[in-house]
Amino acid sequence: MEQRLQVDAMTCELWEAESGHAIGGYNTEEAALRVVRATIDQHGRDAVDTWLLMHEDKRGRSKAMEKGCALADRAMRVALA
Repeated sequence: MEQRLQVDAMTCELWEAESGHAIGGYNTEEAALRVVRATIDQHGRDAVDTWLLMHEDKRGRSKAMEKGCALADRAMRVALA
């Protein structure tokens, strides 16, 4: 069973890990995963190999959650709306 984090009061961010550039900030984890999924659908899984999903709390502390293949696997389970 997949664990889901409570992300109320958090911002989810996508980063390109090799360059250190932010891809975008999202109010929910699901919104971030939809962006990953759309990118995979359009450009293939390799396009997100170096992407990193981060969660930032109210105090500005960031925590890396998933990267690359693990991130792509989770995103592929998200239905595009």
